[in-house]
Amino acid sequence: MSLTDAQWLAWLKQTDKNPTAAIQVSYEDDGGSPGTLYISNFGYIDPYNVNGNNYKAVITNDVRIRQDEKISVMESIDIRVEDTNLFDYYFIGQSLTIYYGDKSWPFSDFRQIYTGKIADFARKPNNYATILMDSNLLNTWLNQTIDIPGMDYSLYDSIDYPCGIGSNCFNVKPIRLSSTVYRIYWFDPRLDSLVVRKNGVTQTLTTHYTRSVYSGAGGGEYSGITITFVSAPSTTDVITVDLTGWSYDTASSAFNIVGNTAAKIVPTAIPNDFSSAFVDSDVGYVWYQPESFKVFAELCMASCKGKPRLNASCEVEPWCNPIASTSTYRTVTSAELLQGTLQIVNKSNPWRKSTLGWKKNFYPQSSGLASSVSEANARLYAQSYSYDILDSSTRDEYPNPLSVETQTIITDWYDMVSVSESLYGYDGGERVDIQYNVLYTGIYDNIGDTVKLITDELGLSAGEIYTVVGNNINLNTGVCTQRGRT
Repeated sequence: MSLTDAQWLAWLKQTDKNPTAAIQVSYEDDGGSPGTLYISNFGYIDPYNVNGNNYKAVITNDVRIRQDEKISVMESIDIRVEDTNLFDYYFIGQSLTIYYGDKSWPFSDFRQIYTGKIADFARKPNNYATILMDSNLLNTWLNQTIDIPGMDYSLYDSIDYPCGIGSNCFNVKPIRLSSTVYRIYWFDPRLDSLVVRKNGVTQTLTTHYTRSVYSGAGGGEYSGITITFVSAPSTTDVITVDLTGWSYDTASSAFNIVGNTAAKIVPTAIPNDFSSAFVDSDVGYVWYQPESFKVFAELCMASCKGKPRLNASCEVEPWCNPIASTSTYRTVTSAELLQGTLQIVNKSNPWRKSTLGWKKNFYPQSSGLASSVSEANARLYAQSYSYDILDSSTRDEYPNPLSVETQTIITDWYDMVSVSESLYGYDGGERVDIQYNVLYTGIYDNIGDTVKLITDELGLSAGEIYTVVGNNINLNTGVCTQRGRT
């Protein structure tokens, strides 16, 4: 059977348990055949399965998992290698999975609590090896270049740019294919409108140009828009366009399209509620050259105070600082807290003023504009972002609050107003971070979970609700150092 959450938590609270970590490490041997290394901190053999794997107690240091708002990572472990052939096998990039449970249990009752990738396998004296989980794994993963199939390129050919996704992409410079033909490649280009400018002056459809949808080499999955001018623009003329394309309901929709389809970065689809984001928003983004998924992901979530993070299942997910839930939480009492460890580690500076750059200019130009372009439009075309949303608040008790500027690719003005209001709801006062140690039960909590602390320390006898934003777990001692935020 598999344990329910309630049974799992009840076991973690027990004092008469015999916990152990059962770890599976994948590799390939010299012949390319896959294999698995079964290791443990305290050893484990399934007492209900005579053919069960022998997880040998060959780990010589504590097994620690560190989780925060950016990453989940297992710290380096030393293992005593009994088969020296392992030093010649291929471990880098292979998966590592940690299961946790009681030595008396069948393996089917163990909980999978971590999955990661191996970044190093180094030999030490006396046949000791180190499996190092790369603390920069998140950047390594997200910094992969976005590949876009179907854009007229093969393994050895470059991608045609620019290419884009989403809606409301402002001032984009298309690629010039001939003296009269320009093109922009697109993810699913169901365009609602297209504005074409020459040196900043709006051109008229059919009078100056015609438009058509281009079907890509990938069967039209990634296509584009082709602009054909009636008379050839001069080579010194700057052609730019505004695209109002297929509108994604949420920022996570675009995140999923790029992450799952193009970059192969996001293993599973992100729910369209955008993981605690404040609003549902349209997104538009254009690539002019090979670029990392990280750049897109960070801009995609910037206005929601979000960031891409790697969770304990080795999955990329959007993380937004959530307000602690008052409906679903786990209660932690003094009986679980290790005495003397509760402390306030940070109080954030409240915001007084926030400026949102809500419309990205994908081709800023300050020269070459026609003389008929108004001064206001000339300034607009030169800016990297439109800063039309400026909110201020006054809090007399905070004489030196922050002024924050945020740039985003979320392009709907009304969404920007909602975002600004929501940010003040979150950052209009102090956000308090506390830190504390719990024994074993902290293994139950994931980043983003809500806990309610009830203790006589720090005046929390009535209880206070926090969001878990950090959790460092020692699977040998059971001590979990958690960080919570109001």
